[in-house]
Amino acid sequence: MTILPAPFAIAYPVLPQPADIDAVSKRRIIAAVKTALARLQQCQRMPDNVDYAAVLGHPVLLFEFLRECAASLDVLAELAVDAKGQPVLADDKIMVCGVSLAQVRQLLIYTCAKKLFLDGDGKGSKDAERKLAELRPLLAFDWQLPLLKPYLFLLGVQHITELGRDVLLLRSAEATEWVGAFDLRAIRKVRKMLGVEFGVMLAANPQALGGLAIAQDSQLPVLRATLGRRVWDFYARDAGYIERVEHLPPEQCAAIGPVLAVAAPEVLSALVRLPAERLRNFMAVFHRVLGADADRLFADAGFGRQTLAPITQVFAELDADSVRFTEILELKCEAMMPTLRQWLVRHP
Repeated sequence: MTILPAPFAIAYPVLPQPADIDAVSKRRIIAAVKTALARLQQCQRMPDNVDYAAVLGHPVLLFEFLRECAASLDVLAELAVDAKGQPVLADDKIMVCGVSLAQVRQLLIYTCAKKLFLDGDGKGSKDAERKLAELRPLLAFDWQLPLLKPYLFLLGVQHITELGRDVLLLRSAEATEWVGAFDLRAIRKVRKMLGVEFGVMLAANPQALGGLAIAQDSQLPVLRATLGRRVWDFYARDAGYIERVEHLPPEQCAAIGPVLAVAAPEVLSALVRLPAERLRNFMAVFHRVLGADADRLFADAGFGRQTLAPITQVFAELDADSVRFTEILELKCEAMMPTLRQWLVRHP
């Protein structure tokens, strides 16, 4: 396993404790949900032409219903009370029916998933049954409802098994599709490489799987230290760019810093003309003069070709000590400010 410096942390969504809901409690929950739906319809917060079965059968409708319930405590307060009749506001507090709000939500989401996987689009599919069984312990959050179809159509059973609770870190259909299309052997390789940071990468930018799968193990700690949290955006770049950066001297990588995550290849070509010490001064001055706009310029291929390349060529050949080099560079950047600002306006 590659040894990485100071690992980042990732907070997984907290799953509710599994609930053993008996038939009596389930009937009470269903009655409360139906009452909540009727009240929301009376307040025009849910469509009039949908019933309990329709809401439980359509992920989009259930998502809307759960969000409206959370925003409508004023009209639903007495439907969620504890044994003393007091309103329950915390997700994990047990209600008079013996379960928490989080566990009720979990039940509704699983019921919706079951209808979709077994009776709807996935009907008759053994894969759908297996996927649902693997996902069941992980289905608990309203934001997962728009992802039920991506789970069904874009993730294979083996992907779900391999990811386990890391499925909870895929928060969009795009992220789900990307991971689902990725080779399982490569996923296992990247997991072994990153260790505890595998989840951090998935949450930040799952497209980094592609770059990490072809990355040099020896370069990962160097680039991780250089790029910080932007390392995952770097590894989401195309293979040619990643390979080129991996072959740069570590001193040059460190001098360019997190800009490596966004730099256009033409910008990189211009920057590496400078030796590490001058490059470090060059980057410091550009960031100091341009502030937040520096990254936008460094990401622009045209800027790299037309403006940056001639500048770095001049400063690569400049005969001056470090102090004089910095002074001349600051004067040059200040003089260029109007032109650079115009460039930013033309290239939003």
